Amino acid sequence: MKLSNQLQLQTYQTTCKNMTVVNEYITSFQQYTKNTVENILKLSSLIVEMKEKEKSGELDKTDMNYFCFSVGLTRDGSTFRKFEQIGKNSEIFWKYIDKLPDSYTVLYEITTLDPDRFEELMSNNQITSYVTLKDIKQLGNKLGKNQTDEVSFKVSFDKKVNKSTKESLISIIRDLSSLEEVTIEVPKKYQSFLPSQKMNSIPQICS
Repeated sequence: MKLSNQLQLQTYQTTCKNMTVVNEYITSFQQYTKNTVENILKLSSLIVEMKEKEKSGELDKTDMNYFCFSVGLTRDGSTFRKFEQIGKNSEIFWKYIDKLPDSYTVLYEITTLDPDRFEELMSNNQITSYVTLKDIKQLGNKLGKNQTDEVSFKVSFDKKVNKSTKESLISIIRDLSSLEEVTIEVPKKYQSFLPSQKMNSIPQICS
């Protein structure tokens, strides 16, 4: 049976040899993590601000396209949508800045929780800076009893596909690679199929 995060922490504290030294590193790491979370919230709020200006007519589609291309986002991609959703919840997130994880995918998953459930989990310290995506899904009762921990699939394609299909494939790979719980493996023989500037944004490449 898996121990709760709090019990695991207590176990590690009991067995830690150099508590004073390690606590100093923990403090520094948590400060850096806090800075990362703050930056994610600022980026997300910026996305919301731009969407509001687009809605009011101050910005249009061409403005948004230019922005997204310049910062490496896809306007209709999952990363953009996640940042937007985080931005919409940034006000309540700022209240718990010291407890939040530094992953935008986990922060996004937190936004899908019922507001009352979120407050309950924060009050009980069940959401901490080291929770994982799976933890949040479990806390939100989104993992079924028969759900497996790992799912994989293989995609085959013809190297003669047209330009439009190539662009769609690249967009899909970029969206998938932005998810920390997903590993993208592109066989070496197919790496030349994708433009080098796109491949640079894909962290998982197999030989």
